[in-house]
Amino acid sequence: MPQPELLLVCKQPLPKPSYLIVGGLVFVPLMSPYEALIPRRKLDDVLKKPSTDGAQIVCLLMILRAEVNVGYEEQVGQLASLNGEPVKSLRGLKEQVEAIETGPLCFRLDSGEMIVMDSAKCWQSEAHIFRNHRITSRASSDLV
Repeated sequence: MPQPELLLVCKQPLPKPSYLIVGGLVFVPLMSPYEALIPRRKLDDVLKKPSTDGAQIVCLLMILRAEVNVGYEEQVGQLASLNGEPVKSLRGLKEQVEAIETGPLCFRLDSGEMIVMDSAKCWQSEAHIFRNHRITSRASSDLV
């Protein structure tokens, strides 16, 4: 008897996801595969039509292993703000991040958890992080 297939065949090509990596923190816009990052009680509010064009829910999907982010490895979820400024989209987050050359990067998740990293250490560590994880650039091509 033939053995059943362990993997289902993908019937449509998967889109290339948008992403932004900052010091090993991997941010993505909320998409259906990542709904589990949002608490179920907040999911209805999150899935409403955005209040402005281009607005997106930005999620911290994962944290890559790196010295710069030791201690934060388990945190994931919806991103609320960077240095006290609300995050309105992944592109907006990229612009916010790239405007900070020195000082802290204070990411606040919607759950209230904070990730605080030194921006200079983040920028210095990126080449090493990208090489170790075989990442070609900080952001997906649609954000460049």
